Amino acid sequence: MGALYYNKGVQQSDIAFAVPANENEKYTAELKKADIWFEKSLPFMEKCNELKPEEPATLESLKTLYYRLKQMDKYNAVLEKLGQ
Repeated sequence: MGALYYNKGVQQSDIAFAVPANENEKYTAELKKADIWFEKSLPFMEKCNELKPEEPATLESLKTLYYRLKQMDKYNAVLEKLGQ
C-alpha cells in the first residue's frame, strides 16, 4: 500500500510539474494533492522500515517522503542510516 500511495504521489507531482510557470496557484494546488498521497504512504513505509530497517529502497522512499513533508529530523536520521 505504501508503494502504491507513494507512486500516486509521484504521478500527481508530475501533473504539478507540467503546469505552466505562469499558473502558480494551480501548481501549488496540484502539489498539495501530491502531498496528500505522500502522507497516506508514510505510515505504510514506516512500518516497512520497522520490519526491515536496512532495506535501501524503503530508506530512499522515506528520505524523499520526510523531505517532501518537511520532517527534517526524520530526514536527517535516514540520511545518517544511508551514510549520506
